[in-house]
Amino acid sequence: MTAVRDKPSIPFGSVSRAIRQTRYPADARAVVAVLRGGRVPASLIAHHLGLPLHTIRLTFRDEANEPIGATARLLGQAPDLPDGDGTFLLVDDVSVSGATFAEAKRHLGSGRRIVTVVLKGSADIVLMPDLPSGCVRWPWNEE
Repeated sequence: MTAVRDKPSIPFGSVSRAIRQTRYPADARAVVAVLRGGRVPASLIAHHLGLPLHTIRLTFRDEANEPIGATARLLGQAPDLPDGDGTFLLVDDVSVSGATFAEAKRHLGSGRRIVTVVLKGSADIVLMPDLPSGCVRWPWNEE
C-alpha cells in the first residue's frame, strides 16, 4: 500500500472549482452517492445543483483498496428513487473498473437515465481528468 506521504494531496478548492465548472445534464433530478467514497463529492454536487441526495452502499474493495470479489455487493437497500423522466447522477470519488457503478445501476432500476460522475478515473463525467494516476489524498480523508 502506498504511504500517505507518497500520495499527492488534492486541495479542497480544486475539488470545489471542478464541481462548479462542470456542466451537468439539464434534466438532472437527484444525486446518488456511492458510499463511502462518493459521500462528500455527491453532497457537494447535490448542494451546488440544489438537488436531493440519496445514497447507495456497495463494497468492492477492502481497506487496502484490493478487490474483495469479482463484483461489487450491495449492502443494505438501494434508494427508492422517484419515477418519471430525468437523469440521476451516480457519484463516486474514483472509478477504475466500473464494477461498482455497474452494480449500482443494476439496483437503481432499469429504465432510469443514470449518468456516472467521478472526481478521477472513468465515468460519463470526470471532474478532475488531469489528476495523476494512482492514489491521491482527498482533503476530507483523515489518514
